[in-house]
Amino acid sequence: MAISESLLEFEESLSLVSPSKQLLLEHLDHVAEVNRFTDGVPFHEDFTEDSIDAIFENHSYWLDDLTCCDVCGNPLSEMTSSCCAKFIQTHRRGWGSDTEKSYWLAFLSNPYKTMIMLPNYTLMIFLQKGIPFQLRPLIWQKLFSLNQENHTHIPDSSASLYRNFQHSYNIDIARQINKDLTRTFPRVNFLTRDDTIKSLQTILNVYANYDLELGYCQGLLFLVGTLYSQLRDEELTFHSLCKVMDAEPELRSIFMPMSMSSTLEKWYSEFIAILGEIDFELSAHLTSFCDCKVFLYQWWLSFSLIHAPDFSINTKVIDFCLIEGWKIGSFKISIGLLLRNKPILMSFNDGDEEVVYQHLLNGSKWGTVVNGLPSFFGDLLLSWDSKLFANFEQYSKTISPTKSKSKERKSHRRNLSVLERLKCFSISTSQELSSLSTSSQESLSTKHSADSSYDRLNITTNSASSVFSGSSKNDAESVYSELSSCSSEQKSSLDLIKSFTHKRANSDAAAVVPDGKVVDDLVMENQMLRFYLKKAFGELSDGSLKNEIKEAMDWE
Repeated sequence: MAISESLLEFEESLSLVSPSKQLLLEHLDHVAEVNRFTDGVPFHEDFTEDSIDAIFENHSYWLDDLTCCDVCGNPLSEMTSSCCAKFIQTHRRGWGSDTEKSYWLAFLSNPYKTMIMLPNYTLMIFLQKGIPFQLRPLIWQKLFSLNQENHTHIPDSSASLYRNFQHSYNIDIARQINKDLTRTFPRVNFLTRDDTIKSLQTILNVYANYDLELGYCQGLLFLVGTLYSQLRDEELTFHSLCKVMDAEPELRSIFMPMSMSSTLEKWYSEFIAILGEIDFELSAHLTSFCDCKVFLYQWWLSFSLIHAPDFSINTKVIDFCLIEGWKIGSFKISIGLLLRNKPILMSFNDGDEEVVYQHLLNGSKWGTVVNGLPSFFGDLLLSWDSKLFANFEQYSKTISPTKSKSKERKSHRRNLSVLERLKCFSISTSQELSSLSTSSQESLSTKHSADSSYDRLNITTNSASSVFSGSSKNDAESVYSELSSCSSEQKSSLDLIKSFTHKRANSDAAAVVPDGKVVDDLVMENQMLRFYLKKAFGELSDGSLKNEIKEAMDWE
């Protein structure tokens, strides 16, 4: 379908006021190149105004438990009030304007050509106006298969791979997948249905067979679950997952045991440098007393989909990453969340880091965003200079603005590794967002004073709920909270992450692992002994004895 003159005129006017389209165009060209060689017989589907109107009309609104009413926030399937009925009535009409209609018809006919010719309008309608939820499955399918030849079918090779790898699953990986399936999206009805779980099991096990270097980790389930919730097709979801990893090898490497540590460290140094360029005050403040890896690594390893209080956030995250790229999307969303939470974060100081982690590892971090998603994804995340994200190599030798200062600063008395800190948190399971008022901020600051900091260290493993799923540990034990099986504190935080996110099982080694409860008890006892030893150490006045103990315990 030809692009209308009115759309071209609107695009020209938008070019005068729109944010930079550089990242969009670069990502489009990269994806088109990745999808350049597509086998199989090309399939072109003709989309007409009537066929799209039928999609709007026939959507199962009253069974839709993923789309939420924009007034009450409840899933449409619950229909709790008249506002839900009004929401359905409004969206059932379809197009918001003739301009929108012209764009989506042109996009569905030839997505690459449409986005290249209308980049400014594409940014506006995808990220500010938003993709019509009734069309999202179709639009995602087009974006994952984007190429210049306009072949948007699943290649024969991908379909064959999916069929041929459905056998001889790794027993331990399959067991871990089964364990994660019911705890990653415990409150999304569709993703807890038996038929859905079976499909997700197959997709993840097949991918683990296909990509032996990566295998499986729980972070993949956040992406696969969100993709399948829209695409509703196993082969298409598997193909889409492969395309995500093919398009950005560096993204894939953060999930691979051999490269996870170095890649995450690289991402972290780049991220802190960019954050410092955008908001030096916030960057310097956070890095002066917090280990930002605690929350950043978890955000990135879950594609920023963890603890979203509303599933519409998950779809918006995927929308954004499909437009600008997965690494850039992860960085921008992380920076946006920190900026939106800046008033809260700036109120905390040394000794309050656990409060910061608790807040940023919970759904409450979306509190100021959830009611203004178009503003967040369509305005804030597009407001920064695209040059900051266009070439990450410029940050390869950049040092964090406060890195040298942090090294000179006296070590905090709670000298815990990243994963040890995560173990100490009791993540709220509530879906309600708590907007922290000034009074509540003061109360939190008082509650988490330096005198009470040692008490927070003694939270037991049984009280810690899943960092990934937000469920109680009885129902949903997080991959990250399985710290109880760690070997020694001499491991680096990233070595620990590799040990616990990846379930690339070695059956011979597994046979000699002691009972989980025994390991839990030993780890807890070890932590308590170290805690009391450090407390007694602080009372010593003999300098030589203190130096001797420091050397023996490898304390800084």
